Amino acid sequence: MKILQSDFQFVHLKVGWRKQAHWYLTVVYGSPKFQYLKVLWEALINIAGSIRGGWSVIGGFNTIHQPHDRSGGTAKPSWRGA
Repeated sequence: MKILQSDFQFVHLKVGWRKQAHWYLTVVYGSPKFQYLKVLWEALINIAGSIRGGWSVIGGFNTIHQPHDRSGGTAKPSWRGA
């Protein structure tokens, strides 16, 4: 395992075992602050462009796809410009 890139929101690794094919793993903990999430997604897009082979992305992204996916909290997240 080799760390290729790290940040306070993610660690990106190259994983391999002996002479078998390697693959990539990115472990994410997305900040709840929008300005940091934007930076995270930009970094993931850049990483995606460099991947040649298998890639797994795991962790907590601290984001939702649609407002109805949310449970509890305010009706409109403040980071969406409410």
